Amino acid sequence: MTQERAPLGTVISHVALPVLMGLIMAVAYLGGFHKPAPHDVPLAVVGSTAQAQPVASAMQQALGDKADVTVLPSTAAATDQLRHLELTAAYVPGPKQATLLVSTIASDAAKSAATQMFSPVATKQGVPLVTRDVTGVPASDPIGQNGFFFLVALTVGSYASSIAIGAAGASRRLRDRVGIALGAAVVISTVGLLIAPRLLRHVPR
Repeated sequence: MTQERAPLGTVISHVALPVLMGLIMAVAYLGGFHKPAPHDVPLAVVGSTAQAQPVASAMQQALGDKADVTVLPSTAAATDQLRHLELTAAYVPGPKQATLLVSTIASDAAKSAATQMFSPVATKQGVPLVTRDVTGVPASDPIGQNGFFFLVALTVGSYASSIAIGAAGASRRLRDRVGIALGAAVVISTVGLLIAPRLLRHVPR
């Protein structure tokens, strides 16, 4: 008994979905990292209003919409905002050196952008710029990329589930397929959240 061949149109329709998803992922990931440019990056200058406001105003005028520069009264206030991801970097002027407070766990790219923005300020003041990380990264995530790969794991699982539902559940009613998709979404996210902190000692941020 010979196996009946599936119609070519059916095969093509099944292949079209993963191909489309591959194109969407390529555009989303590559497009997101293509020629990155800062836009409304939250920055701060630490110090009294009389000391810090002229620096902040000059930076805001020079950077335009690339940054949103504010004044904070103390290093403690800047550190608190950095730890809560409300701030990308804070510039602390000093007589012998300037300190740039950053948070590595937020974004290494943002840290680099902030350093480039504040370096001319320190140069103009005639002092070296020293970068200080107020948060650091955990031993389980030395390069600070676990969050990204955790998201990739969730994304791949979701895409694969949608392909399986489309291929194996094509004959099912729409209500059934939606129910299966919702169930898969709950299982994938729950399993990921259980595995990441308990087995890999990683808490998604």
